[in-house]
Amino acid sequence: NEATGTGMNDGGGGVYVNSGTFEMSGDAVISCNTAENSAGGVYVVSSGEFTMLGGTISCNKASGTGGGVFVYNYGTFTMSGGTISENTASNNAGGVFVVSSGEFTMSGGTISNNMAKDNGGGVYVSYDGEFEMSSGTISDNTASSIGDGVYVSGIFELSGSSSVDSVYLTSDKVINVTAALTATQVTGIELESPADGTEVVTGRLQESDISKFELDSSVTEYELEYQSPDSIVLK
Repeated sequence: NEATGTGMNDGGGGVYVNSGTFEMSGDAVISCNTAENSAGGVYVVSSGEFTMLGGTISCNKASGTGGGVFVYNYGTFTMSGGTISENTASNNAGGVFVVSSGEFTMSGGTISNNMAKDNGGGVYVSYDGEFEMSSGTISDNTASSIGDGVYVSGIFELSGSSSVDSVYLTSDKVINVTAALTATQVTGIELESPADGTEVVTGRLQESDISKFELDSSVTEYELEYQSPDSIVLK
């Protein structure tokens, strides 16, 4: 399938959810769709609701942004299982793009092996978008510019047992911890504007949680330090 419109609301090569609901489970597959603009695989907009219990969203392509999934304008995408993989975008967000009061909630499943020719290989959380993760894995995604795993210029929230192998934080953005961290591991953290004292993680933290976060190997001038009661900063 192909979505040929070039306007903001003309994406969704595979599935377009506008003010409706869509549930995906089992061995369902959304694959090999294209969009001339954005949202090669799935587009969720205007309070639409997409629930992914299982299945695969893969090998979709967007000439613009959001190769696999695009969530916009109060749309919500809830992922508790399945895989979003091997999607590509010629701009940002190979796997998932969240913007303008869109919400993506991940409590399981995997986002992996997606590619963006600009920023945010796996996930791009843009202005006023929100990505909440309590479990699951984001790994092995690539971006030709910056932010292989998760590119954050919106809201990025973590809890539970989440695994993320790359996070890029734009200026003044942080990782928000909303509940206790169990097996969470976040590596490859980079910052647009690193400086002594810059906050990297905030929220419901314990001192021992610092071991769950690791700077990217390219960040050589700083290390992470816990500051009571609720911050991890650069020092």
